[in-house]
Amino acid sequence: MNLRARLLLVLVGVFVPAAALAALWHEHMVEQRFDASLSAFARARMESGGRVQAEEAPFVFQDPPTRGPRRGERPLPPGEDVFERMLREEFERPAGEGASARDTLARERPQLWAYPPALQSLNPSAPALPSTARDKAAAGDTVVTWYEPTATASDSGEWRCLLLKMDWDTGPAAWVLVRRVRTRDLGPFGEVESLWLAGMVAFVLVGAAWLAAGPLVRRVRALDASVRATADTTGSSAVGMAGDELDRLSHTFDEVMSALRAQTQATAEREQTLRSFVENTAHDTGLPLTVLHSQLARLREDATAKRPVDQDRLRAALEELQYLSSLLRNLSAVAALEAGEGQRVRSEVDLNAVVERVALRHRVIAEQKSITLEYATPEAPLLVQADPTLVEQALNNLVHNAVRYGHPNGHVALVLNVHAQGFELRVMDDGAGVQPAELQHLAERSWRADAARSRVPDGKGIGLAIVRDIAAQHQWDLRFEAVEPHGLCAILSGSRGTPATATRAAVC
Repeated sequence: MNLRARLLLVLVGVFVPAAALAALWHEHMVEQRFDASLSAFARARMESGGRVQAEEAPFVFQDPPTRGPRRGERPLPPGEDVFERMLREEFERPAGEGASARDTLARERPQLWAYPPALQSLNPSAPALPSTARDKAAAGDTVVTWYEPTATASDSGEWRCLLLKMDWDTGPAAWVLVRRVRTRDLGPFGEVESLWLAGMVAFVLVGAAWLAAGPLVRRVRALDASVRATADTTGSSAVGMAGDELDRLSHTFDEVMSALRAQTQATAEREQTLRSFVENTAHDTGLPLTVLHSQLARLREDATAKRPVDQDRLRAALEELQYLSSLLRNLSAVAALEAGEGQRVRSEVDLNAVVERVALRHRVIAEQKSITLEYATPEAPLLVQADPTLVEQALNNLVHNAVRYGHPNGHVALVLNVHAQGFELRVMDDGAGVQPAELQHLAERSWRADAARSRVPDGKGIGLAIVRDIAAQHQWDLRFEAVEPHGLCAILSGSRGTPATATRAAVC
């Protein structure tokens, strides 16, 4: 069903009942005004002499009189009422003349009859009251209304009857029946019925709305086509979906909003990936650059003093350069993976060699703070399936934190243990440590303990978060424990690739 047909049904369902109710309400108000005029006429007539006439001649009282006084009956007192004069003139005419005028006169003026409290009129010509009207009057109603048919079939209307309680309770006119033929059909314009008029009005309104809906529907279709063209959703299933134009337009907007949300989310993810890449790069290249700078400074000193080149120092500087290059490539790969691009390549990594390289690298920094750095590894190589640069990056961050937050003349130890299920790498220090409640927050990005903020205010709180992410990528476990009497132990554990061997202490 299209929009115009649905709009037509809505308008028909609204306007037709509304017009019918308006017509009925109008007719009800007309009827109330008609009854009010009859009631006012009856009360005015009875108060201006009608009561006296009814009490003086109760057997013939009728207003207006439809016959002259019979023999022995007392005539009604003469008055100046124009209807009574016209009636007397009609009675004075020869029989058979002016009957139609007399009937018309009787129809135009309301008719009154008087009734005593028992509601049985003394005038034998008075109409008998319906039982329902008598019951309502007996129940206490002061105004009872009803319709009843006219005497002749030629009359086009019906009697509107009102039984009124007068202000006096006794006498032959305690109640008054006033009636008048109502020739007006249902409707405000005489013979034109209100319901027909209401139907015509509703038809005109619905037709006008139907014509006005054409441009509206065309605009909705144009808007739908424009939105689809802008959002490149012309191949959507909404083109043939059920419903009207508004349903299809709503579906189009839903699709566009979904596409925009997806684009916004992708942009936010790329931005977050870029931000993480910059933070990780700034964090993880800081230490190797410091070590490289120290090595190159000493090589420069040797060159200036014309001493032989220290091959070990030169080799260490070249290794740092290689590590920096691998680290930057790895960080780019991490950013690509976080953005949903590419796959990580794993290989066998000797954790013993990684521990040794990291320990030797950090001794340069540890010596500057008078911190002793020791390490211990198994006798046989411990091989695991992992990304070599990421593993070294994770261990590098753990040891860097231990040295950075350690006390002068303190100690840092790297211990690699192997067991049947895998390996366990511990990085321990005897620094200030953290509160027990803070252990669970250490790996959260940008979170730092209060003591860490006070000792190293320029920290970023991302080193341990990087370790956590690397451990999660390798399905390893990272946890922290307090060291007694003070200090912190970071534990990195996971599966291994070679059988368990004895642990060999290598302290240099």
